[in-house]
Amino acid sequence: MDIPELPLRYIQNINLQKNISGDISMVGSINNLPNEANQNNEINELTNVIYSKNINTDTLKYYISDYDDINKPIFKKLKKKYPELQEKLEHIATSSNKHTINIITSIQLLLVYEYGEYKIYLQDVLKVIDLERTGECTYTHTILDKNDNKILVFAFRDAQEIKDLFLNTKYYYFKDVFTYKYVPKTEDYKNNSIYGIQNYIGADATKIIKKMDNIRYEILKMLNEFMKERITYKSSALIITKQDDKIIFPEVEKHPSLHEYNTIPTPDQIYKELTNIDLSSSEKETILKELSKLDRDHNILVMAYAIGTILIDIIPYQTTPYLILYGNSNCGKTITANLFNFFNIQSDRTTTTQIMRTAQGYGCGYFVLDEPKSLNNDVIQLLKDLATKRKYIKSYGKTGQKYMFKVGGIISANSIYEIKTKNIDDLNAFFRRNIVIKINENDSINNIDKTINYLQDNKNKLIKLFIDYLTEQDPQELINKYESINTDEKQYKFIIFSLEMLKELFNKYGIEFLTDTRINEIIRRLKETEKEFQQDILKDDNIITMIEQIIYNDLLKIATLKDREPEKLNELDTLNKYSEILYKQHGYTIYYMNDKKRIAINKTGQQKLIKILNREYGTNYPEQTTQKYLLDKLTEKGIYAKIKQARISNNKNATQPRCLFIEIPYNYDLLEYKDIINIMIVIADMNGGIIGIKEIKEHAKKRGIKEIQINDCINALKHYEIIKEIEKDIY
Repeated sequence: MDIPELPLRYIQNINLQKNISGDISMVGSINNLPNEANQNNEINELTNVIYSKNINTDTLKYYISDYDDINKPIFKKLKKKYPELQEKLEHIATSSNKHTINIITSIQLLLVYEYGEYKIYLQDVLKVIDLERTGECTYTHTILDKNDNKILVFAFRDAQEIKDLFLNTKYYYFKDVFTYKYVPKTEDYKNNSIYGIQNYIGADATKIIKKMDNIRYEILKMLNEFMKERITYKSSALIITKQDDKIIFPEVEKHPSLHEYNTIPTPDQIYKELTNIDLSSSEKETILKELSKLDRDHNILVMAYAIGTILIDIIPYQTTPYLILYGNSNCGKTITANLFNFFNIQSDRTTTTQIMRTAQGYGCGYFVLDEPKSLNNDVIQLLKDLATKRKYIKSYGKTGQKYMFKVGGIISANSIYEIKTKNIDDLNAFFRRNIVIKINENDSINNIDKTINYLQDNKNKLIKLFIDYLTEQDPQELINKYESINTDEKQYKFIIFSLEMLKELFNKYGIEFLTDTRINEIIRRLKETEKEFQQDILKDDNIITMIEQIIYNDLLKIATLKDREPEKLNELDTLNKYSEILYKQHGYTIYYMNDKKRIAINKTGQQKLIKILNREYGTNYPEQTTQKYLLDKLTEKGIYAKIKQARISNNKNATQPRCLFIEIPYNYDLLEYKDIINIMIVIADMNGGIIGIKEIKEHAKKRGIKEIQINDCINALKHYEIIKEIEKDIY
């Protein structure tokens, strides 16, 4: 904040005084600021004036013709305050018959360094100027009372103007401010405005300052000049960032407008631990060789993800995706994830407040959320914002202090957790912000405990190794490398860049660990898993069976006792007999048409079904799921479905509503082939809709799928006319 300009009448020439060394210098300059590290006894015992300024409070012009004039009321008042004044005035009055004098009363503002502290004083100054000349001499007399009239405004041991690189703002820090307000106390002052320091002005000085606003401005101007040479670059969050075309790892110190750190250890403590680590080249090579033993796809993804998220403040990622590891247990999902993370999120009833409090103070890296039970809509919204925004900012509580952070996250789970979203857009947005890999039994590593223990014992060294490597890079070259990756899928652009950086790190130390071919294989596997994950999240493998069961339960409530018999309940005549009644009551029904069993669902009926499916069958469909979305999901599973207007039974006079009509499969159950179908979808996406049996078998073999299952799946898809053979083994 700029200091307002003072009226001209307050601007005075700065006096020239002698500093300790005896040289003449401008007192207002801070070039002769004492270096605390090199203070000697002489400086500590003497007063070093850093800044001095006189501010006039009154000017009187007076005539003295004889000694009696000195006893007039104007002088009596001054003489009480300045006992030495009478002697000076007597000298003037007796030196000639008539004298014209100026009496100037002023306040002298002093910033001094004494006994290891910076102190700001206010002093009364009386200046008596005899305007009558005797020869070439002008009589000038200055009376400065150094005892009774010297008031300490406040004192402090050190001060800094801190530029916060994470918030891109500045604030002021004064160490050990000593104040005389009511009860003397010493405390640190930290505020984004230097104006707040006025709260620390001593009670005695306040009386003067209330009368003279210009003194307050002068103090602030003086402090601003003092702080210009004491600028320090820090960050309120743990980050590596760029400054002056270099990547740096700045000291962590919380900005006064932010909430306190809640994690243990705090971000500033982690910073100190990391900066105290100094690794030799041979130590780094040893650590990387041990790390290279974790060579499964999910291990490599975690390492790359760590590098990518450390660079969050430097690379303009369009999306910082979450890495989701799910599937078989005992494959090292959580163990590897916990080698590089700064903190963990509590998985039992995860809340937005819990995430904000835990993530506060982190501007890079990632958290680990292990085995979450449920992610509610508010948490999903926070994770969505955190993935796409440069920083997550939220004011919270009565104080109005802010939570501000930017991190990635690894979510690990043996089974799929519950996700509660209100609409399809939120669910799809969550899917788009994820990199997902499903772990299977082939991803486990045997006899790796010794390596894991070594890496866990050297976790901070491992993180510091990554930070050291990244701070050696040119920030613009890294940005150019990221921008050059040619893909429209933001989450894959992030992880491809991170994998390439990981490859270069190992190559630097001559360790063959990651190749371009391996990177392409990992990306392909991620894309294969993506569709499967979405299905697993929805937990709707048996969606038709579940819907059919819900409708039959409602049918039992309205059917006659005779029609409730199992063999009767599934007959064509029975279903068509109750189809319209079911539809009118629930908005959905089941019936036969052209010897095929079908389900009809309108919008209201679908909302009821979604609630029952989520509540009683554990699916994760959003409350506001659209018919188009459900249609697409059924079609992906190879189930014939269509939104249209049609009759809801064989009866020619039956109601013809507009519904989602589903044909219940009876010859083939495509749901058991979902893993193979997911592989086919990825291959078709990459090859313009063409899939080859040979390529399918290569990828299926890696996932433990037998060849006979592939053949059965092909036959089923051909039966439903979902695929068509264009030449031998090509569809």
